[in-house]
Amino acid sequence: AKGGVGDLVKAMKVRGSQPYWVDAAIWALGQIGPAAIGARDEVRKFIPGPFAETARRALKRIEARDPASMPAPDPKYTGRTLGGQF
Repeated sequence: AKGGVGDLVKAMKVRGSQPYWVDAAIWALGQIGPAAIGARDEVRKFIPGPFAETARRALKRIEARDPASMPAPDPKYTGRTLGGQF
């Protein structure tokens, strides 16, 4: 999973990308957890903003130092984007 971190960060930065791509990339980084620590600053850029909820949840998992304190992963991506559902 760690090998995909760079590609997920690139997906968040593509100009004109679909909001779904950005939200899904942030979510995926959160699922990777501490191994995605290199993406932390990029994820933080989405707070505040339309992806703030997803970014906050992802950061809790990315920044977890103790696996026991890490929130459980989301079982699947729910399609959240700009406050709506797909």
